[in-house]
Amino acid sequence: MIAEVIVDIALSETDKIFDYLMIDGVNVGERVLVPFGTKTIEGFVIGVKEDTRYPDKIKSILRPLDDFVAVTPEMIALMRKFSKSQNLRYIDLLRLFLPVGLRGGVIKPVFVEFCRLSGDAEEFLDMISSRAKKQRACVESIKEGAVKKSELIKEFGASAVNSLISAGFIEVFEVERLRTPESAKKKDVKIPTLNADQQSAVDAVRDGKGTYLLHGVTGSGKTEVYM
Repeated sequence: MIAEVIVDIALSETDKIFDYLMIDGVNVGERVLVPFGTKTIEGFVIGVKEDTRYPDKIKSILRPLDDFVAVTPEMIALMRKFSKSQNLRYIDLLRLFLPVGLRGGVIKPVFVEFCRLSGDAEEFLDMISSRAKKQRACVESIKEGAVKKSELIKEFGASAVNSLISAGFIEVFEVERLRTPESAKKKDVKIPTLNADQQSAVDAVRDGKGTYLLHGVTGSGKTEVYM
């Protein structure tokens, strides 16, 4: 299969769809790393097809950059439409769909270290000196399951925890922490009170069908209507 790729370069000369050999594990809409000239750059897979006009020159996608689809089919369709009707570059439109930090690998996964016992707690307690009270208490605290390393250090001290790790009694592993949107952290979200014009706009969209254009001068309250 051949992947249709938009490279992440905002130049009119590169404002075209490039063909690359598709690799396993890549889906339409994902960001990928591709060879481009003498460099490797980021790109977006916006489609697939059976063959290419340049079979002798085609290169392969190197690897996917994420484990999720960055742009949906609706976004790709919107990109094609506005690129054609408004004479806008593909990449400029695609960039509008993404958080700035996602491009260039600025946003990276966040991992949290957890600790768990590597064997039987009672055997370890028999091996640990009775004078190493913090180490013994630490082992007792994770008998039932894994605990964040930072919490263990806070309660028992870095020396005790690291000694248990060095001795092989505790093993450390990482768990990815999903990022929580700021809006989800707010417990008391105030619903805005709409004025007559805003309420009229909301009612029109809720009661009607089709596509609507929300029009108003700066500060007229469009955001509240959208929310």
